Amino acid sequence: MACAEWAEAGQHGTVEERIARSRRWLAYCDMMAERQGDSWNEEGTPTKIAEYLKQKGCISEQLSVLDIGAGCGSYTLPLARRSAWVRALDMSAQSLLVIRRRAQKAGIGNILCEQEAWERFNGEQSYGFVFSAMCPAICNYDELRRMEKLSRGYCGLVTVARGSYDLHRRELMRRLDVRPIGGMATEAQRYFDILTLMGRKPEIATYFVHEEYDRNPEEFCQTNEVYMSLFGIDPARASQGIRAYCDEVAEDGVIHDVSHLNLALITWKAANKNYHHKC
Repeated sequence: MACAEWAEAGQHGTVEERIARSRRWLAYCDMMAERQGDSWNEEGTPTKIAEYLKQKGCISEQLSVLDIGAGCGSYTLPLARRSAWVRALDMSAQSLLVIRRRAQKAGIGNILCEQEAWERFNGEQSYGFVFSAMCPAICNYDELRRMEKLSRGYCGLVTVARGSYDLHRRELMRRLDVRPIGGMATEAQRYFDILTLMGRKPEIATYFVHEEYDRNPEEFCQTNEVYMSLFGIDPARASQGIRAYCDEVAEDGVIHDVSHLNLALITWKAANKNYHHKC
């Protein structure tokens, strides 16, 4: 019942539908990656999470890590600092290029990048720790079990909890009547409930990230035009609404934005024996 409710709420669809949706997201992911510099902030929340995982014993210099949906390496790099090596898996070639550049600049040489969808990943090798952050690919019971089968120890997920928002994007979505269906990250509570029903003993650590920053109006418009196109909004209507909103909120040539994330790190011991439970 719980798995059925998750599937209905998330509307992630079949494997083929999920891969097709991820490919549509590539334009947005590549655009964001191209804007990333080579510098990496080692003082951010991902580093705090990696250090917590080390102290907890999920990762160590003797253990390998699989990072599913690695993006531009926010977690890949701090995990690599604290493990034997990391396989960074992502569909975006541009994101993986950013990881390579950042790793080179930071003197990190134990990251192996692989451009592939999680759904098509050849999981013949096992890892000391299997991890994913904010990745919609881990969207049902079967994908949680696939994570477990690749782990010799622990699994971990970073995702959002209720109360997270980006100020202007939230308002734009309200004005444009955008209602995301399918392909979004799973909320922390649902992961926790399903893992508990699976007989695991998931543990949660929470992190609160509040950032305020100024944005270039033209870049703001371009970014949100690409983002809104992912939800089937008419491009002309979206562009008109976004640019009108930009004119409304911009002050002295900048847009002041606010991002508030309630993050949850969920960790659990993988069960690798023959397991027949269904929730």
